[in-house]
Amino acid sequence: MTTLFPVSIRLHSVIDNLDERGVRDTEPEISITTVRGSMRTDGDIIHLRYKESTDGGEVDSHITVYPDGKVSISRTGAILSDILFAEGEECRTIYSIPPYRFDMSVMTERIRCSLDKDGGELALYYGMNVGGGEKRVRMKLTVTPDNKRKG
Repeated sequence: MTTLFPVSIRLHSVIDNLDERGVRDTEPEISITTVRGSMRTDGDIIHLRYKESTDGGEVDSHITVYPDGKVSISRTGAILSDILFAEGEECRTIYSIPPYRFDMSVMTERIRCSLDKDGGELALYYGMNVGGGEKRVRMKLTVTPDNKRKG
């Protein structure tokens, strides 16, 4: 059975830029924002959708959490990317900020997920290389269903 309902999503990310030795070379980039979105459950698969504004324009994000623990994030709009996160695995893809395109690789270190139909959290810990720049990322989404949900 598929269920769709509105949610509030708190996005908290910390990005460390690393030098050639893998040591943080600047202060971390910290971003905390709350967006409105939707959550859909389709059996054991959870889908989150939300829009956020960036300096380059609006970005639509679609996050899918699979029963085997893998997570995919697809972004369209001002940023184009498709990333599959799987613990201990590397994902090679393209990261686009039109008209620019960069090779990107993501090495997933850890995934922690307590999401279900009642909300919860999704945390991703990963290393990322975009166009030759090394980064370490910690991202946490806290999902809270809309109180007006009936059901």
